[in-house]
Amino acid sequence: MQNSAVLEVAVAKTMGSATMEMPRLLGANIGGGSTLLEDTTDGSKVTMYTYQYNNKVTLDEADTEDAYVDAINGYNAQFLNKLNVKHDNACLGVTGSRSATATDYRPYTSLIKVLRSADSDAGYAADANVKSGALTYDNLSDTLGLVEDSDFGDPSQLVVIAHRGLRNNLRKIKDDNGNPIFQSADAVVHSDSVFGIRIVWSAGAVEAPNFNTSVAGAAKLLFVANRNTLINGKRIEPQARFIPAGINTTALEHTLQHRARRGFVVTVPQAASALRVTS
Repeated sequence: MQNSAVLEVAVAKTMGSATMEMPRLLGANIGGGSTLLEDTTDGSKVTMYTYQYNNKVTLDEADTEDAYVDAINGYNAQFLNKLNVKHDNACLGVTGSRSATATDYRPYTSLIKVLRSADSDAGYAADANVKSGALTYDNLSDTLGLVEDSDFGDPSQLVVIAHRGLRNNLRKIKDDNGNPIFQSADAVVHSDSVFGIRIVWSAGAVEAPNFNTSVAGAAKLLFVANRNTLINGKRIEPQARFIPAGINTTALEHTLQHRARRGFVVTVPQAASALRVTS
């Protein structure tokens, strides 16, 4: 089963409607003495939107008669597997602007889109926290440093999200003393890490115009982020609905429907950085 890095590390928020306002928490003005200093930080809220993912499978009645449970379970697992990849790509790698049209497959403003766009309310300049190039020690260190040298560089909350295709290259990178910067999970350390920071892998951490279109040679992505600024919306958990062939008047076919409603938003651009691995 493909994991979802977003589901694994982002802060989960239960949504009761199609949208949810999230506080940005950009910082605070601190005064002193007996006169209170008014907080004037801008961009106090950002909107999280939900999106309904779906899938339909048509099953010949004869094909399910001998292995009904296995067939249904298999298709359910297949939906969950692909859903996790598509959701991660929508949240992390889609380069296009968010669209309210479901079939544009750009349901959110992805993390890479946030980092590559100016945000005047947050005081963030486009591409300020984005590096492009090879997966090298220096580029990794610089990418991490962009978040470390910010108000959001809390080591206990930092996480690295990387495309799974970068794992082999990461294993080969060593410091000046010949020590690998990547540490695999073991019985003592339960998560992979790089520079001592937990790393989670995602097949969806790759640039794409939308989550249903892949581009040959597209940049694989590695992010460093304060997880408290990545919000995953929970609206409707993955569901399956079986419609039997008995109510189909034109064919001996069952229908299996799947759906899930999820949301995503990045609250503070300065709290994340990206390395676009282009070579």
